[in-house]
Amino acid sequence: MLKETITGLQGPRADAEDILGVARALPLQAADLLTYLWERGHATVDELVEVTGLSSHMEVIVLLKKEVNPALEKTQGKPLVEFISSRQEPVTGETVRNSWWLSGRGPIEELPRPGSIDVFDEGSHARVVIEPVSVTGDELNVGLEGDRLVVSFSGGNGGGRNIPLPPEFSWGDVSYSLNNGVLDINVGKARPH
Repeated sequence: MLKETITGLQGPRADAEDILGVARALPLQAADLLTYLWERGHATVDELVEVTGLSSHMEVIVLLKKEVNPALEKTQGKPLVEFISSRQEPVTGETVRNSWWLSGRGPIEELPRPGSIDVFDEGSHARVVIEPVSVTGDELNVGLEGDRLVVSFSGGNGGGRNIPLPPEFSWGDVSYSLNNGVLDINVGKARPH
């Protein structure tokens, strides 16, 4: 990953541990949004709708204003996510229009996340495999929100994942097992839409 310092952004510098600490304390969708902005520096509201799984631009804006920025203000002294109509991307030089920016970023780096995620269509159900997962079964919560599988990790690992499932199905029962760091989840297909 590119390790250049972003220049020209005002405000306090945040490092990966600062952002990860804030993300761990946020609800899953807000944590996904903050992590995405940290890794990319900026995003359109359409991208943030996709990343969070929310259904509208307004829901993303409310999430930013009621969850993400207040949490950043507590730890960093001021809200760090702002909407900017036009700004030059410092690494590529490209002009980016109508995007949300995370100011105060230090070097570009990826935050730690649970390992790889694979989704398989197994006929009567979808199988989702996440590895490595370094939590115990007691620190794990798996459930459905519409056509998204929500996996949240508590304890020392924090965070979680919001995994889209094919929208052409209604989704039913969820079962999972965690063995040797491999989380294996089965989500039943109730019926086609």
